[in-house]
Formats: sequence, C-alpha cells, structure tokens
Amino acid sequence: MRKSYVIVGLVLIILAGLLYISLKLNLDESIQKVFSSKNDGQDSLSNSNSGNENSEDGSQNSGSGSGGGGGSSSSGSSSGGESSGSTASDSSSSSNCQETLISYSLTNPSKFSNCTEYQGPTCAKKTVDCALTVQNLDRDATGLFEIRFNFFETESNILDSALVSQTLSPREIETFRKSMEFQGENADKNLTCNSIKETIPTKLVCTT
Repeated sequence: MRKSYVIVGLVLIILAGLLYISLKLNLDESIQKVFSSKNDGQDSLSNSNSGNENSEDGSQNSGSGSGGGGGSSSSGSSSGGESSGSTASDSSSSSNCQETLISYSLTNPSKFSNCTEYQGPTCAKKTVDCALTVQNLDRDATGLFEIRFNFFETESNILDSALVSQTLSPREIETFRKSMEFQGENADKNLTCNSIKETIPTKLVCTT
C-alpha cells in the first residue's frame, strides 16, 4: 500500500514537471512572439517615418527647384523687356532728333574804301573796310558765328581774305568788321569786298 502511494507521488511529480516544462515553453514562445511583434511594429513604423521624410524631402526639393526656375525665368523676361524697351526708346529718340541751324540774320552789308596816301594822281595806300551785322535770333542757344571777308578787284582774283569769329548769346546782335590795307599797284585798283558765312551754330531739335 505504501509502495502504491510512492508510485502515485512520483507520477504526480513527473506530471507536474512536464506541465511546468510545457507551460514554460509556451510562455517563452509567447514572450518571443510579443517581442518579435513589437520589433516588427517598430521597424514598420521606422520605415514608414523614413518613407514620409524622404517623400517630404523630395517634395521640398521639387518645389524648390520649380521656384528657382520660375524666378530665373521671370528675371530673364524682365531683363529682356527692359533691354528691349531701352533700345527702342534710344532708337526712337535718335530717329526723332536732328542737328539744325539756329535762327539767325545777316543784314546791313557794307563796304568802304579810302585812299590814305597818294603819289601824284596815283593812290599808293588804300584801306578797304568791310562789315556785316549778325544777329542770333534763337531764344536758348549760344553759338559761334564765323564770317569770311574777301577783298578783291574782281571776284575771280581775290587779293586777301580774313575770318572773323565771335560767340553770340541768344538774341544778341553784333557787327562783324574787317579792314585791310593795300599798297603799291593794288592800292590804285578799284577794290571792294564781300562777306560769306563760314560757320553758323547748330542745336539738337527733337520732335515727339
């Protein structure tokens, strides 16, 4: 009888040991599954976040590149427009402006000859005076006027000439004058003179 109890006790101990081992194995397997599932979830979340970051970076890079291109295009268009407008304006201004003579008048030409020394009936020294009144009629421009006086017996045989220059202010009037003295055989000739305009001031006139 006592031996039966011992056997039953051993069987119970063995069963308890087997049950313990089975429970421990199941528990370890469950724990491993839990940790494995947790790690998989973290890896999935990490991969998802990484993908989102890459997607956001790509979107930002794409947006930045597009904006830069647009800015460049806009800048180029603006620059081209300004250059074209400036060129057109300069061309238009140049085509509508031209150099023209200012308003002026040449009046009261005069000539006078006088024999200042005789040798008998022959004139040995003669003075010829030539003059012309010049007026700057422009209201704004100041300029240089030049008048050439020619002295001769005949226009085809000019004995002497002189250039008289003077700057006239707006509306200013002045008499340009030149005297020449002749001696010898030229003094006894019937000398005279004339005046020719050499230089008349100009100004830039633009029309709109």
